This record gives sequence, C-alpha cells and structure tokens, in this order.
Amino acid sequence: DSRALTLHIYKYTCRASRPISKILRALANPPILSESLHGVASKLLTDHHSLTQRGSSHTNMAQALQLTAPDAFDIDSDPLTRAQRWKTWARRFNSYIRAAGITDATQQLELLVYTAGEKLEDFMEDNSVQKGKSTNELIQKLQEIFDQKNSVVFLRYQFETCRQEEGESIDAWYHRLRKAADQCEFGELRDSLIRDKVVAHYRSEKIRRELLQLNDICLADVLKRIRAREAAEQQAQAMEENSSGGAAAMTTANVAALGPPRARPSQPFRRDPAMKDGGISCERCGRPGHRTCEAARDKACRRCGKIGHFARACRGTSRIPVRAVNEPDDRSYGQVEYLQDKSTEHELFSLRNSGSAWTQATVNGFKTTLLIDSGAACNIIDREAFERMPQKARLQAASDRVYPYGSQQPLKLLGKTDLQVSVFGCQETLPFLVLDGKGACIIGRRSAEDLGVLRVGPEDKAACELRSECPTDRLLAGVPKDLRQSPGAPSLDEILKENAQAFDGIGCLKNYAARIFLEEGARPVCHPPSRVPIHLAPAVDAELQYLEEQGIIEPVEGPCPWVSRIVVVPKEAPGEIRITQDLRELNKSVVRERHPIPTFEEVTGDMAGATLFSELDVAKAFYQIPVSEECRHLLTFSTPRGLRRLTRLCMGLSTAQEILQAVMSSVLAGLSKVKWIHDDIIVYGHSVAEHHNNLRECLQRLAQHGLTLNPAKCKLARTQVTFMGMRLSKDGVRPTESKLEAVNAFAEPTNVTEVRSFLGLVNYLAAFTPRLADLAKPLRNLTRKGQPWAWADLERQAFSDIKSQIASSGSLAFFNHRLPTQLIVDAGPAGLGAILSQTQSDGTRRPIAYASRTLSNVEQRYSQTEKEALAVKFGCLKFQFYLHGAPMFTVQTDHKPLVALFGSSSRPPPRIERMALRIQHMKFTVEYQPGPLNPADVLSRQPLPTPAPNVGEELDALSIAAVVQAAVLNALSLTSVQNSSQKDATIQAAIRALETGRWSLESAELRSLHALRHELSAVDGVLLRGQRIIVPVALRRLVLDLAHRGHQCTRKTLDRLNTKVWWPRMQLETERFIATCRACLATSHAADVTASPLKPTPIPKAAWLTLGADLLGPIQGSMLLVCVDQYSRFPRWRLSRPRRLRR
Repeated sequence: DSRALTLHIYKYTCRASRPISKILRALANPPILSESLHGVASKLLTDHHSLTQRGSSHTNMAQALQLTAPDAFDIDSDPLTRAQRWKTWARRFNSYIRAAGITDATQQLELLVYTAGEKLEDFMEDNSVQKGKSTNELIQKLQEIFDQKNSVVFLRYQFETCRQEEGESIDAWYHRLRKAADQCEFGELRDSLIRDKVVAHYRSEKIRRELLQLNDICLADVLKRIRAREAAEQQAQAMEENSSGGAAAMTTANVAALGPPRARPSQPFRRDPAMKDGGISCERCGRPGHRTCEAARDKACRRCGKIGHFARACRGTSRIPVRAVNEPDDRSYGQVEYLQDKSTEHELFSLRNSGSAWTQATVNGFKTTLLIDSGAACNIIDREAFERMPQKARLQAASDRVYPYGSQQPLKLLGKTDLQVSVFGCQETLPFLVLDGKGACIIGRRSAEDLGVLRVGPEDKAACELRSECPTDRLLAGVPKDLRQSPGAPSLDEILKENAQAFDGIGCLKNYAARIFLEEGARPVCHPPSRVPIHLAPAVDAELQYLEEQGIIEPVEGPCPWVSRIVVVPKEAPGEIRITQDLRELNKSVVRERHPIPTFEEVTGDMAGATLFSELDVAKAFYQIPVSEECRHLLTFSTPRGLRRLTRLCMGLSTAQEILQAVMSSVLAGLSKVKWIHDDIIVYGHSVAEHHNNLRECLQRLAQHGLTLNPAKCKLARTQVTFMGMRLSKDGVRPTESKLEAVNAFAEPTNVTEVRSFLGLVNYLAAFTPRLADLAKPLRNLTRKGQPWAWADLERQAFSDIKSQIASSGSLAFFNHRLPTQLIVDAGPAGLGAILSQTQSDGTRRPIAYASRTLSNVEQRYSQTEKEALAVKFGCLKFQFYLHGAPMFTVQTDHKPLVALFGSSSRPPPRIERMALRIQHMKFTVEYQPGPLNPADVLSRQPLPTPAPNVGEELDALSIAAVVQAAVLNALSLTSVQNSSQKDATIQAAIRALETGRWSLESAELRSLHALRHELSAVDGVLLRGQRIIVPVALRRLVLDLAHRGHQCTRKTLDRLNTKVWWPRMQLETERFIATCRACLATSHAADVTASPLKPTPIPKAAWLTLGADLLGPIQGSMLLVCVDQYSRFPRWRLSRPRRLRR
C-alpha cells in the first residue's frame, strides 16, 4: 500500500515536526498516487526541509535560552485526574512556546502534537479530534473530552482523604489540597476548609496546639507559621550536622557483595590547611596558631568520646563503625565484620558469628526470612521483597551510602521507608533501606532487640543470644521424627510452612461482626474513671498503646452514655499486666445469646481408637471477633489516655462465651476428628497420616477465616494431651497430674466448710474411683445438719484412704459405639450405683464411667423392687448420651424380679411403670447377675451426696397419686381407705417390711403378701399390688356389696373387683358372699327351669293387621304401653299411669 508506506517513511524522516495534515492532503491528491514511492519520499523530505528552515530561528532561540520542552503527556495514568493534568500540561506548553518565541500558528500546532507524544496523537485519531487552526482551539477540544464531570461527593471524598505524607513539606501538601478543593465546588468556603484540614492533620502535634490557641486565623497565617517552623527545623538540623564532625556523623553501611574483600588503600593523615605552609595547629581545640590550650580540658570529643579535645582535633577513631556483610556464592549469609571508617586511619575491632541467624517475619503483610545481623546499625530489604508486599509503603529519598564489600562504588538504593515487622507476635515499625537489586533482607541489632529476637545481657551469661527459629519450629521441638511424617499425608514441616499465617499475631475473623442486644428500657450507666496506681501506670500505658496499634481499641470522640471502669490485673511475669473491663452493669441489660456448649462426654464420645492428638489454642480468642459498629459504644471504658472503646469482644461480657462457641462451631463445622470447647481445639486421628490430614484441614480452615493460634500453648502430634482438665491418650481418659496433686496436697479439714470443699474436689474425680462413695461416708456424716464437729481416727483414716484411692485411680476407656455396651446397676438401702462398661475387642471389659447418688427420704421408703427399678432409670438417664439411640445394650442387675417386670407385657406397679415409661425410648434387655458379681453394689451401699429429688421425681409422685385415686371405688373415699389401712395390722406389717426388707411370716396373709412382694408398693399409707389397692379387712364387706350390686354372677363380680382392688383369698370370699345372697337365692330356681323354644309368628299380608303389645316400666311411677306392627315393625308407645292401664 503506497499510502501506508508513505506514512511509514514520513514518520522516520520528519520526526521533528510531523506535518500530518499536509501529508494527508498530499496523499489525497490524485497526481501523487501515480508517482513512484521515491518521488513521494523526496516530496515529503522537501516539505520537511522547508518547515525546518522556517523554525530554525526559533529553535536557535530555544537552544540559546536552554529551554526544555514539556514531557509527553501521560494519557494512560489515573483517568480521575486526567483533566487537571492536561490543564497543567497545556499551561506549561503555552509558557514554553512564548519563552521560545514561536509565533507561527501552524508551527505551534504541530509542535503541540509532537510534544504531547504519540499516545495523545493516537487518542486524537481514535476520537476523530481535528487540530483546528490554533493551539488554544485544540487544547480546548481535548479539555472538553477530558473534563468529564465527576461526582461532587467523590471529589469531596478525595479532598477529605488527602493527608500529609511522610516527609512531605507544607507547600507540597498545600498544592495538592488546593488542586483537590478547586474541583469540589466549595465556593467561598474553600480557603477555610483547607485551613481546617491543615490544622487538623498536620504531622506536628506541637504546631497544631499552637495554632489552636489562635482565634480567627486565616489560611495565609497558618501557612506562614508552618513554613517558618519548617525552615527553623531545617536550619537547626543543618547546624547540628555541621557541628558533629562532618563525615564522621554520617551513617554509612557497607553491605556485602560477591567476591573477595577489597584492599583498602592506606590513607595518610590529612593535615589542616593551615599547616601547608609550615603553620601549627592546637592538638586540643584544632585551631591554628598555637600547639595547646585549656579550652577543651574537660570537654568530650563528639567523634571518639574521649575527654580533652574537640572533634576537629581528634586523631582517634569514630564510635560509629562501618559494617560489611559477606555473601558467598552459596547464599549463606553469616560473616559480619567491622571495617575501618573512611574518615580515619585507624581500624576498628571486628566481630564474627560462627553461624547464621535467621528468623521468619511478616513485613507489611509479606512473609519473608530476615538475617539477624548483630553488627549492623541499619535494616535493609531488597527490591523484590519490597514490591511483593501487599501493603504498599511510600519511599523517601535516602542520603545513606551502602558500599558492597570489596568495591569502591556504593550500591544503588531506591530509597528508605518505614515498614511494620511482626515476629513471634511482637510488632514494631522499623526504618528500612530499599536496595535496587536482589539480596538478603537484613535486620540490625537495635531493631532485633526491639523485636525480641536478639537478647544481650546477663540472663544467659552470654554476650548475645539469637532466636533463629520461627514459632512453628518450636512446635516441632517435642515431636519425634517418626511422627513428623507418614506416607499418604504431608509432613508436619510442610503443614506448618503452608499455614504459617495461622500462628502470626492476633487475627481477626473475616465476614462477621458480633452484635450485642439490650433489653427494652435499659438505662445507660456511666462510671467515673478508675485511678491507676503510679507503679502500674507505665505498664498500663504500654498495654493501651499495644491494643490501639492492633486495632483492638480505638479512641472515642464525643459523649458516650455507656462507660465502664478498667480493671488492671498483674500477670505472673514481672512488669506485665492484663486490662479488663468491669461490665457488670452492662451485663444486667444484655440479652444473652443461647448457644449449646458441648460437654466433655460429647467431645470425647468419638475418640475411641485415637492414637495421636494435637492441642490447639486460639490466641486471645475474644480479641479476634470484631464487634459491629453500632454496638461498640456499649464497650466504652475510661483510661488515663481518655475514653476508648473496644472494636472486638472482650472477657467479662456475659454473652461473649456463647458468641465465641457459635463462631467456632461455624468456622470448624464439618471437619473430621476435630473437637472444640470455646477456644480449645483438639485434633486427633487413628493413625499418623489421618492425624496430619485432619490437622492440615483445621489449620487451613482457621487461616481462611482469619483466626490465629498461640504457638506457645499449642502441642502437635502428641500421644497424650490435656483437654478440659483431663489427660487424653490412646488408653482413654484419666485425671491430670495437677488434679491429683491438688487432692494429695489438701490439708486435713478443720471445719465443716473445708470438708465440703474436699468432697467437692474429689467429686470431680468420682468417675475414676468406684469405691469413693464407701470411703467418703464418715466425711459425709460430718456435713449433716445438726451433726457436731468431731475429727477422730475414723474420719482421719477415711481422709487418707480417699487420697490413696484417687492417687491409684486408673483410666477410663473411650466410648465406642461399635462395641457391646453394659449398664451395671444396683440399689442399696441409702443409694444407687451405676457403671457403664464395654467389652473390648480382646474380650476384656473396661469401664467407661462410674456414677452414684444417695436416695432421698421418700425414696428410702420404696420397696426393694422399686429401688432396683429406680437404679435402672438412674443409670439409663445418667448415661443417656451414650445409650440413647443405641441399637441395643444390656442392663445387669442382682434383683431377679426386674427381668420379668421389664421383660413381660404385664403391667407392673404404678411407680415402676412410671419409671419404665421414662426410659421406654431406650432399647435394652435386663440380665440377672448375682450380687457378689455386681461391681455396682459398692456404689449403691454408700453413694455420693446428691441434691433433693428433681422435678421429674415430683411428677412421678403426682402420677402415682393419681393412680391411687383412680383405684378407689366411687362409693369410697381415699381418706377412709387410708384410715382403715392404718388400723389394719397386716397391712402395716407389710408396709414396714417393704421399707426394711425384713418380713415376718407368722400369719397366712403376710405369707401370701411376701410371695407377691415384688409387685407390692406403698403410697401415702395405702398398700398396692400393681395398680390395685389391697383392701383392709374392715372395708372388704362393703367392697363386696358394691361389686355385687345388680346381683351379677360370681365371674362378673370378680371381674369388677379385679379392676381396682385385691386382697388375699379374694376369690374364695367372693364366692361365699354370693352363695349367701338372699336375692340370688330367691331367684336361683328360675335357672333350673328349662326355657321353651322360640316359635316364629307368620308374617301378616298387610300393615296393621297384626299388632304386638306389651308394658315397659315402671319408669318414674308410670308405664309405657308399646305397640308394634308385625308387618312393618313400626312401633308406637304411650306413657300411662298404672290406674289408667287397669281400666
């Protein structure tokens, strides 16, 4: 294409002026199309030469004035500021052409397009922008395109966020503020708003306080005062630098480079200029004209620190050494040396470390490895690490010079900046030099000491101690090598490296904000500030500063209705404290969230077969849960710094525990073999590979939600761990050593209160000691009401035996739902006992848990069968977490009648039936086991103390009373039955026998009752057999009369009696009673007459031909005359008096 080639040629031959419009017109001319390409190029070159000749005079003028054209306009940068930047560029371009004396309009226009750059020219072509006739016309066209109206709200937001940057002068900041304010349509308020912005956000607090003391100060006065203060500071700094010894005061660091060290040339002593001509200078003050003086006799040299001379006369070495770090080819940074200072001729000492010291750190959100250099006075980070930081930092110009080891040329620096470094949970903002290249990231001695990774002092009697391991390395310190890795799963080292962020500092939960709900009508409470003791004030101030830097608390502006006090609690470590809030008044109005907190049994219910455990602890869990903005005012508290409010949850808030449990349940939901209670997490597995996979998933889940762990409290890949005060291992659960030591160290009680405390302590371990109830009997007797205090040999022996029993207690197995389960129960005179056990795969039976309790006064009067049934109910309900929903389990008892009562379809006594109904949702079979073989027997003989019967037992009593009331005949009252029973010697003897278990078999009735003793029960002085009342002798005649009313036969009368009552030989007495009934005897002959057979009558041919009539009654003194048509069976009746019927 000749046109395209022509343009291509022209771009490289006419680069200076590029008359695009003229060339396009030439190409549009038909004659030029017929010319050869050579001719086209010649014509273009001729045109370019003429243009160059016309502008040569102007170019010479620009060169003579050494004017520089504006840089090309950057059209691709921030579109939001493009209009303002184009306006500024156009103003500079107009100034340039005026200064260069360029007056030709065409040349000005072409020069504008050329100077603006190729990108702007392409933009004009894409948007069909014509040049026009003048530069002003083209500038205005582009200004209209660029000047797209932005939202005033957004522009004012930009103005509001325009803050002074680090190291930025007041003039530079004011220029940015003014440019931002010009677009905000502030009108007459522009200067006042800029003034307020400068006063509020200027970096010097001292100047801000001075400006606030002045009333009605204008913007110009504010700028004038700040400029004067900045100028004074710069002048003072320059004077201080000049008086500090010149180059000796300059901080210079030498950083290693590859290659051998350079040989330093010997430097002769540089004499003072006054000595060139043979003059002399003072060896103390350094001034010419004399050899010595007394001016510096007691003065210290600012260069070497010695007494007796000034810095200008110093011939010693500077106290500020110059370092170099050697970096060999294997990238093993380690050799640290002090070299000779360039300004002196003496050498300094050198210090070498035998090994490298590295630490894992987070620098502005970027995880990297830092080399700890105890001989370096500066911190260095390379360009690659600086650019990879997610949190960008602003670079400033750096005056420091860094020399590679073995080179005379300084390294190129990008600048210096302040970066936030986090190591081992400690965070500091440190200055760094940014190297324009790739190398090691170095942290100097002072910064390392501030971070706590370098210690110097007498603590370990060493000059310095480097902590080169990262927190995750310490987690692996106690893990054997064979447990660190396993086929089929990543190693622990890989897991910790992948999830290192889960152990870094205090995290913050993502995508969640807790809310605090108050009751309606809650009245705010504002407490006065608490005074902090003078010795704790520095620690309190440091802790508040730390919490504020972490974003856990924030300042409060304006009044606040809810203000709490702070509570300062010293920690065990000297100088450390914990700040909490007194939220008692707030808690009275807080509506608590109800979230279920799992029990220890729920957590350990699925741990059967686990062999490896990891214990994790969330670092300051409450501080990792943010609080919604609208609720933060409730957590305001007063401090010596003023009012602060929490942005996270805190300890002491009544609803904090439930919120934490709900958060942990949401974060860890669905993870296999991971359990938690509040901020304690336990991960386990049946093998090393399964444990590692579960641990990896748990750490990944925590990191995804922004939660972090406390490495100091975490234990990984252990065969046994402590969880919720218990020791967990592959063998099961056992008490921790601290709990056993607490019992063993308990001194002999001196009063009843201490006895109760001891019993409460050992009751926590009752699940591990089956004989604890028997041993504690003498001590429990001391706690009874009205019992006098007497600490004798019996109590002392019981106290000692309990300690020995607990010290020798074994472990309990984990429950396994796949193994056969047994519930062993027994009831004694004063208590109940239950043991939950399982048959292991090797055939042995191991206990899962023990339980026992005492009987109440009412329960102690139950029959033995009822007590044994109560033990079954107690055991089933006590361990229902394990038993409910089980396909089948076995209940073992030494009371054989329970096998029939719980196994047959017959109705048991009402109390036992009520107990059976309470556990009917469980599937079990009852087996008989003789008493000597029942391990629960000892638990029931002397059980542990227990509270009074609960609501369920009270409901049982009400239900049984209803059964008794229903068993009383309608013609009798319950009171009459109770009174007659109290007078009946046989019934009273049976009731006493049921309570004591000792029967007297002298009478026949007692022998018959003894045979049915397992069906008997006593309720409110009434003796029952099942759900039937045993009628006393005095009421039996009346009961028979009521049952035989209507003179039914013997069978029907017995049926009516059996529904509600019973007594010995009741059938025989009923038969005798009916045989002597006079009414029955009077009609007994009718039974012997043979009834005639029924004879059917013929059916009439039509209705009302044959009628049947009969009398029915008497009914209330009248008779019914009933007539029925034999054909249609239609009845008719009439009520008539007997007298009328006789007529």
